[in-house]
Amino acid sequence: MYDSKIIGERIQTLCQDGSISYYTLSYRAAIPISTLMRIINGTTENPGIFTVAKICSGLKVSLSEFFNTQEFEEIREREKYNRIYGLGQKKEDSLCN
Repeated sequence: MYDSKIIGERIQTLCQDGSISYYTLSYRAAIPISTLMRIINGTTENPGIFTVAKICSGLKVSLSEFFNTQEFEEIREREKYNRIYGLGQKKEDSLCN
């Protein structure tokens, strides 16, 4: 799962790059400002994909563009590595019991 801090930082960066206030983004994305701020501050641990898609729409970027950063790539690579080597699995889930 993606780190909520990285999602918040990505939203901040895109808002700054596009000179978009959080209030404007909230309006464009049709989500409450409180929800947006919790995502940006990282207090929402796992924002739903539909919420992230609404935010992307408000930022006028695709989901692909949103997640196309080095930080997200590192997470994908780490998850891929963990799946290959069975890291992070519960003992009872492991094939090597």
